[in-house]
Amino acid sequence: MGLGHDRLDELVELMLDTVCSRRETIRIAGDGYPAEVVKFRFLELNSSHIEYALDRMQDNTTYVRNIKK
Repeated sequence: MGLGHDRLDELVELMLDTVCSRRETIRIAGDGYPAEVVKFRFLELNSSHIEYALDRMQDNTTYVRNIKK
């Protein structure tokens, strides 16, 4: 399950970058949101949410250019 672990590591890194960000706003899909709201929502995620996101990423047939943008 190497690819699965790699994807999970990437997702955790993205979440950690977001939760540890010192910015006042965080851009999601082109819109700015208050950082504290985004951090709170990220910290509410559980393993079921992560598993769902990984499953959807696996099912995705479109190339994702920059997941951080």
